[in-house]
This record gives sequence, structure tokens and C-alpha cells, in this order.
Amino acid sequence: MSVPFDDVEAAEPAPSTHPGLPRSTMAVAGVAIAMAGLMTFTLVQWSDARTRSAELSAEIAAIDARLAELRPELVAAEGQLSGLEERTGLLAPGRLAVCNHSGSTVTVKMVAATWLGADGELQTFNSTDHGLDLWRIPAGERLVLERPQAGWDGSVTYYSLWLRAQGQEFPFAGTWPPAEGGDCVEWR
Repeated sequence: MSVPFDDVEAAEPAPSTHPGLPRSTMAVAGVAIAMAGLMTFTLVQWSDARTRSAELSAEIAAIDARLAELRPELVAAEGQLSGLEERTGLLAPGRLAVCNHSGSTVTVKMVAATWLGADGELQTFNSTDHGLDLWRIPAGERLVLERPQAGWDGSVTYYSLWLRAQGQEFPFAGTWPPAEGGDCVEWR
């Protein structure tokens, strides 16, 4: 017998005879899936880090090998530089001094000094930034020219200075130490 379509009431689904998994089992399964994902991610990251570490080790080994090749050249260049310093004194700064061997006081009117600083950079001092006639040297005296308040301790590799003596001005310029030797610019 068939039932007419409009006589059929909307039937509710039949209750399930299977009650499902307990909630605690579902929670443990969720945590296990999350932990498995986290472990997989960690293993991938560890593998990438290990690969990069191996690559860096290979790069370091190549750099060390190249450094070993260059070391003899570096030693040779250092020896040449040392020899150049000993022969010329151009790279090792001294302290600019004037020796007055005359019978009267001389005045240093202006000084310009250049030297290689401890940081390897070229440094300069110009006394005209601080005034003129900053140093007076009595007869028979030696004076290191310096201006600590201006940040200059007298260091010099190349210099130029003007002396005033007996009403006249005299220029001096050169590399340190002076070409005539000694540890000062000689005034006679």
C-alpha cells in the first residue's frame, strides 16, 4: 500500500544506534594531530638548518683555503711596508718640534700638519683656525708644537710652517722627520 505524498508527515530522522566516540578520545586525537604537525614542522626546520650549516662550513673551508694562499703575500707586503717606513718615515707620525739655534726668539706664525691617525684615516691640523703666532721659542730652546685644546698633540707626517725671526718670515715644509735628520725643524 502506498501512502499519498501529502499524507506523509515530515519524518524525523531515526535516532542513531551508534553513540560516537567519547569527547576525551576526540580531544586526545586533536592534540595528537597538532603534535604530529608541530613535530613535522620542527623536523623540516631542523633539516633546513642542518643543510645551511653544512653549506656554511663548506664556505668557511673555502675562505680558510684562500686565506692560506694569501698569507705569504700579506707577510711579504707587511715586510715591504715596514721597510718603507724605516727608509722614509713617511707612514709613522712623529711630533712636530722646532729647535731654535739662533741668538734670538723666533715665533711660529702658522702651522699646517697632516698625519695618519691610529684609525688609519688622514688627520689634519691648521693653526690658523685657532689664531696666529701661537708659539714663541726662546734662543737655544726646542719646542714641540701642539695645541691640546684644539685636539692636536703635535702629530705630524707632513708639515708646513712659517717662522718669524728678526722681522722676516720664513717658510718650511716637508715630511717628518725632517730631511736633514734629527727630531726637529732647525732654525739657525
